[in-house]
Amino acid sequence: MTINQRIKDWIFITLDKYPWLTIKYEFNNHRNIHYLNVLPAAKINISAEYCKDENDFSLGLEYLYPNETVLFSTENSIFPASSDAMIYSN
Repeated sequence: MTINQRIKDWIFITLDKYPWLTIKYEFNNHRNIHYLNVLPAAKINISAEYCKDENDFSLGLEYLYPNETVLFSTENSIFPASSDAMIYSN
């Protein structure tokens, strides 16, 4: 399975589990970086379960795809999503 498909699968599973979540996903070909911008910060910051799920997923990707870079950001805290990002929500 490609990393893109694994990320998209995780997005849909995660949205089923956390219906209040919105995820913006994009891949930058020039930098070879996958960006996931998740919101709303107010709910993410109080959901220990979501934070654990995100961390576990991120660690799994590092193990399975050691040459890929995946960055998570809560809302725009680290990077803003560009207008090219795919937006996933319920």
